[in-house]
Amino acid sequence: MPYLREVTLKSDILEQIHIVNHEKERGLFMAQFKQFLREEDGIGVVELILILVVLIGLVLIFKDSLRELVTEIFETITEGAADVSASD
Repeated sequence: MPYLREVTLKSDILEQIHIVNHEKERGLFMAQFKQFLREEDGIGVVELILILVVLIGLVLIFKDSLRELVTEIFETITEGAADVSASD
């Protein structure tokens, strides 16, 4: 039975090592998460301007498609509202 006891002890040690490693990983993650929350960089003016330029460019490129889509949506809403008011 000494072999069984040795295997059990090794298993217990490996389990304890696994628990310690898991706690270290969790502690590292929490430290990184706290650092992320403490960052005060925020979004810069340059990044904001770039995002706006890209959005405006997309609107200009897909202007006709967007106009058709919005028109169809409002027509569907109007027809649905007319059906609801007609059924009363």
